[in-house]
Amino acid sequence: VSVYKWEKAKPSDSLRAVVKTKRGDVQLFVPASFLQTNKHSPSKRVSNYIKNVLDEKLLPPNQNNKFHLELANDEEQLKKDLRDLEAKDPIRPKCINIGVVYANKGQTEERHYFENNSGSEAFDLFLELLGDKIPLKGWSKHRGDLDTQRDNTGTHSVFTEWEGFQIMYHVSTFLPFSDDDDQQVSRKRLIGNDVCVIIFQDGGSYYPPIVSKFLHVYAVISPITINGNQHY
Repeated sequence: VSVYKWEKAKPSDSLRAVVKTKRGDVQLFVPASFLQTNKHSPSKRVSNYIKNVLDEKLLPPNQNNKFHLELANDEEQLKKDLRDLEAKDPIRPKCINIGVVYANKGQTEERHYFENNSGSEAFDLFLELLGDKIPLKGWSKHRGDLDTQRDNTGTHSVFTEWEGFQIMYHVSTFLPFSDDDDQQVSRKRLIGNDVCVIIFQDGGSYYPPIVSKFLHVYAVISPITINGNQHY
């Protein structure tokens, strides 16, 4: 179970949770008020709430077996168990979407990030590390909700395969730009529905993450030069 809590969350807000089960991933919301202290610890309250939701969502009517959740004490073992679950489960599709957003120096708001139609040379080199730039029209492998017939979501994207997984990157600068849309909804719609996003911070300081109901993991990358060589 992965639960994300925004640092400035109010009691009326919700936590976002992703529960990985053998029957698939379940995304749900947990009231932030459950983190308020009372006779039960916050983790216990969240655990009980998620277990009840899973019982309702995944179990057939009148089935007596209930989901059991407990806190993981061994973080390394938990990572290994998750990797094994992803690798061995024949039912789970081995396809992943990851957002990539370019943030130029001095940009402090997400709307500025989504206004960028190109990145720096360092950003282009970073994309080459992630995967191959592929044409979308006629693409036959995992498409990551991108249009592969009429180029409605751009003409190219970045794709790679790793240990049996097909990974499609939703690159903000590759997605369609609209002069009439200050929020660039077509770009944010795809990236905001990913679970993970990479923020390429090209100089300056990183500011609060992109607001989304589904994003759980924010990886912030910045380019640095050491002895004349590019690093991240």
